[in-house]
Amino acid sequence: MILYIGNILSSSGMNPPPVELIRNEIYKSSKIKMITASNKKNRILRFLHMNYVYWGNYKRVSLMFIDVYSTKAFYFTFYFALISKILSLKYIPIIHGGNIEERIKRSKWMTKFIFKNADLNISPSKYIYNISRKKSCSIKELIMNQKIIVGIGNIYATEALFLSKIHPAMKASNLSLRKASKLVTNIKSVLQESIEMGGTTIKDYVNAEGQPGYFVQKLLIYQKKFCPIHKKHKVCNIKISGRSSFFCSKCQIE
Repeated sequence: MILYIGNILSSSGMNPPPVELIRNEIYKSSKIKMITASNKKNRILRFLHMNYVYWGNYKRVSLMFIDVYSTKAFYFTFYFALISKILSLKYIPIIHGGNIEERIKRSKWMTKFIFKNADLNISPSKYIYNISRKKSCSIKELIMNQKIIVGIGNIYATEALFLSKIHPAMKASNLSLRKASKLVTNIKSVLQESIEMGGTTIKDYVNAEGQPGYFVQKLLIYQKKFCPIHKKHKVCNIKISGRSSFFCSKCQIE
């Protein structure tokens, strides 16, 4: 059994964690059950509920994911890492947020304990950032590379870059850690909203049930004439790897 400790607050209007999208697929493919906590909006109640689920199931759990942000909830990670170390339970921390390096500076002993005793350390924004250091291509080409990030097509890349205020032609190697964190968050947000609305219909696409995708109605910049923020400012369109790349020259400065 796998235990997932994190903020599952999609019912409160927040972005869902990846596990919320793939939990059923994990069970279908591997028959491994996953239990999760917590969906409590109040931070104290959430922490109490996480403890309730943890102590009620830890003897049956073989692996735990701790998925929190690197700000105040960072202490949740340390707490569960500490008791898991004492109980010899394997854990994998998933640390989000653009201030990971600042957190390490301020909490050296705790971060060292967490990372040293983890079975594996995962940082999505750090992953994109580290990959980008070695790339000479544009940031848009990077996030559309299916060998690096799966599932990001031209439209979703365009939307995520606009939300992140990143110019699509910017060199990937110029991506800062803070921008990488924003980009990861917005990629997940764009994909999730698209999934909920059945995809994006530009021409004649229909899903398996024969229904069109309605995410096109939510597009902010793709194929738009004017920027949704600077209402009178025309949207620019350049070609990157032969694909249309819409952006606002005021919001997205290279």
